[in-house]
Amino acid sequence: MKRILVIGAGKSATCLIEHLMGITAQKGWSLTVADADLSLARSKVKEAAHCHAIQLDVSDEGKRRDCINQSDIVVSLLPPHLHILAARTCLELSKNLLTASYLDSAIKNIENESVGLTVFSPPFAELYTYSNHVEDMGNSKDYKEFLTQFSFLVK
Repeated sequence: MKRILVIGAGKSATCLIEHLMGITAQKGWSLTVADADLSLARSKVKEAAHCHAIQLDVSDEGKRRDCINQSDIVVSLLPPHLHILAARTCLELSKNLLTASYLDSAIKNIENESVGLTVFSPPFAELYTYSNHVEDMGNSKDYKEFLTQFSFLVK
Protein backbone atom coordinates (compact mmCIF):
# COMPACT_ATOMS: atom_id res chain seq x y z
CA MET A 1 0.00 0.00 0.00
CA LYS A 2 1.28 3.46 -0.88
CA ARG A 3 1.38 5.96 1.97
CA ILE A 4 1.16 9.68 1.25
CA LEU A 5 1.93 12.27 3.91
CA VAL A 6 0.73 15.85 3.48
CA ILE A 7 2.33 18.24 5.95
CA GLY A 8 0.26 21.38 6.36
CA ALA A 9 -3.53 21.66 6.23
CA GLY A 10 -4.01 25.38 5.63
CA LYS A 11 -6.29 26.99 3.07
CA SER A 12 -4.03 26.21 0.12
CA ALA A 13 -4.05 22.51 1.04
CA THR A 14 -7.80 21.98 0.78
CA CYS A 15 -8.09 21.25 -2.96
CA LEU A 16 -5.05 18.99 -3.02
CA ILE A 17 -6.21 17.02 0.02
CA GLU A 18 -9.68 16.54 -1.49
CA HIS A 19 -8.10 15.39 -4.76
CA LEU A 20 -5.76 12.99 -2.97
CA MET A 21 -8.62 11.61 -0.90
CA GLY A 22 -10.36 10.55 -4.11
CA ILE A 23 -7.26 9.03 -5.70
CA THR A 24 -6.15 7.20 -2.57
CA ALA A 25 -9.65 5.73 -2.12
CA GLN A 26 -9.60 4.39 -5.69
CA LYS A 27 -6.07 3.00 -5.44
CA GLY A 28 -6.32 1.56 -1.93
CA TRP A 29 -3.60 3.88 -0.64
CA SER A 30 -3.50 5.75 2.66
CA LEU A 31 -3.36 9.49 3.17
CA THR A 32 -2.12 11.16 6.33
CA VAL A 33 -2.62 14.88 6.83
CA ALA A 34 -0.35 16.37 9.48
CA ASP A 35 -0.66 19.85 10.93
CA ALA A 36 0.23 21.66 14.12
CA ASP A 37 -3.53 22.15 14.55
CA LEU A 38 -5.04 18.67 14.87
CA SER A 39 -8.61 19.92 14.53
CA LEU A 40 -7.71 21.60 11.24
CA ALA A 41 -6.15 18.38 9.91
CA ARG A 42 -9.23 16.42 11.02
CA SER A 43 -11.54 18.87 9.26
CA LYS A 44 -9.74 18.18 5.98
CA VAL A 45 -9.89 14.36 6.05
CA LYS A 46 -13.39 14.21 7.52
CA GLU A 47 -14.53 10.61 8.13
CA ALA A 48 -12.63 8.89 5.28
CA ALA A 49 -11.50 5.46 6.47
CA HIS A 50 -8.26 5.49 4.47
CA CYS A 51 -7.28 8.98 5.68
CA HIS A 52 -5.77 9.97 8.98
CA ALA A 53 -5.18 13.30 10.67
CA ILE A 54 -2.28 13.75 13.05
CA GLN A 55 -0.82 16.60 15.06
CA LEU A 56 2.69 17.47 13.96
CA ASP A 57 4.86 20.34 15.07
CA VAL A 58 7.30 20.23 12.16
CA SER A 59 10.08 21.52 14.40
CA ASP A 60 9.81 18.34 16.52
CA GLU A 61 12.60 16.41 14.79
CA GLY A 62 11.75 13.01 16.29
CA LYS A 63 8.07 13.07 15.41
CA ARG A 64 8.77 14.60 11.98
CA ARG A 65 11.27 11.83 11.28
CA ASP A 66 8.82 9.10 12.37
CA CYS A 67 6.02 10.52 10.21
CA ILE A 68 8.22 10.88 7.13
CA ASN A 69 9.82 7.46 7.64
CA GLN A 70 6.38 5.81 7.59
CA SER A 71 5.51 7.46 4.27
CA ASP A 72 6.33 6.68 0.65
CA ILE A 73 5.98 10.27 -0.53
CA VAL A 74 5.77 13.57 1.33
CA VAL A 75 3.98 16.72 0.22
CA SER A 76 5.00 19.85 2.11
CA LEU A 77 2.40 22.60 2.10
CA LEU A 78 4.19 24.45 4.86
CA PRO A 79 5.28 28.08 4.66
CA PRO A 80 8.44 28.34 2.52
CA HIS A 81 10.82 28.88 5.46
CA LEU A 82 9.72 25.53 6.97
CA HIS A 83 10.21 23.39 3.83
CA ILE A 84 13.87 22.91 4.73
CA LEU A 85 12.92 20.90 7.84
CA ALA A 86 10.90 18.41 5.79
CA ALA A 87 13.45 18.46 2.96
CA ARG A 88 16.43 17.59 5.16
CA THR A 89 14.56 14.72 6.78
CA CYS A 90 13.38 13.43 3.40
CA LEU A 91 16.96 13.53 2.10
CA GLU A 92 18.25 11.64 5.15
CA LEU A 93 15.56 8.97 4.74
CA SER A 94 15.65 8.88 0.91
CA LYS A 95 12.00 9.92 0.63
CA ASN A 96 10.52 11.87 -2.26
CA LEU A 97 9.31 15.37 -1.43
CA LEU A 98 6.94 17.65 -3.31
CA THR A 99 6.44 21.28 -2.37
CA ALA A 100 4.00 23.79 -3.77
CA SER A 101 5.52 27.02 -2.63
CA TYR A 102 8.33 29.42 -3.27
CA LEU A 103 11.63 28.25 -1.88
CA ASP A 104 13.83 30.13 0.53
CA SER A 105 17.62 30.38 0.54
CA ALA A 106 18.04 27.32 2.80
CA ILE A 107 16.40 25.06 0.20
CA LYS A 108 18.45 26.63 -2.57
CA ASN A 109 21.62 25.62 -0.71
CA ILE A 110 20.83 21.90 -0.82
CA GLU A 111 23.42 20.05 -2.87
CA ASN A 112 22.44 19.80 -6.53
CA GLU A 113 23.20 16.08 -6.65
CA SER A 114 20.59 15.37 -3.97
CA VAL A 115 17.75 16.64 -6.18
CA GLY A 116 16.60 14.26 -8.90
CA LEU A 117 13.86 16.35 -10.47
CA THR A 118 12.45 19.82 -9.96
CA VAL A 119 9.07 20.80 -11.40
CA PHE A 120 7.76 24.34 -11.56
CA SER A 121 4.55 25.84 -12.83
CA PRO A 122 4.86 27.14 -16.36
CA PRO A 123 6.02 30.75 -16.46
CA PHE A 124 2.94 32.94 -16.42
CA ALA A 125 4.34 36.45 -16.59
CA GLU A 126 1.47 38.87 -15.96
CA LEU A 127 -1.09 36.10 -16.55
CA TYR A 128 -1.77 34.93 -12.99
CA THR A 129 -1.58 37.16 -9.94
CA TYR A 130 -1.94 35.24 -6.70
CA SER A 131 -1.39 38.11 -4.27
CA ASN A 132 -0.40 41.75 -3.97
CA HIS A 133 3.03 40.82 -2.62
CA VAL A 134 6.09 42.10 -4.46
CA GLU A 135 7.53 38.55 -4.19
CA ASP A 136 4.66 37.18 -6.28
CA MET A 137 6.11 36.69 -9.77
CA GLY A 138 2.69 37.37 -11.28
CA ASN A 139 3.13 40.99 -10.19
CA SER A 140 6.16 41.51 -12.43
CA LYS A 141 5.99 44.76 -14.41
CA ASP A 142 7.13 43.08 -17.61
CA TYR A 143 8.50 39.83 -18.95
CA LYS A 144 12.12 40.85 -18.28
CA GLU A 145 11.37 41.42 -14.59
CA PHE A 146 9.51 38.10 -14.51
CA LEU A 147 12.54 36.25 -15.91
CA THR A 148 14.74 37.94 -13.33
CA GLN A 149 12.41 36.77 -10.55
CA PHE A 150 12.19 33.28 -12.11
CA SER A 151 15.99 33.00 -12.08
CA PHE A 152 15.87 33.00 -8.27
CA LEU A 153 13.84 29.79 -8.35
CA VAL A 154 16.08 27.87 -10.72
CA LYS A 155 19.65 27.00 -9.84
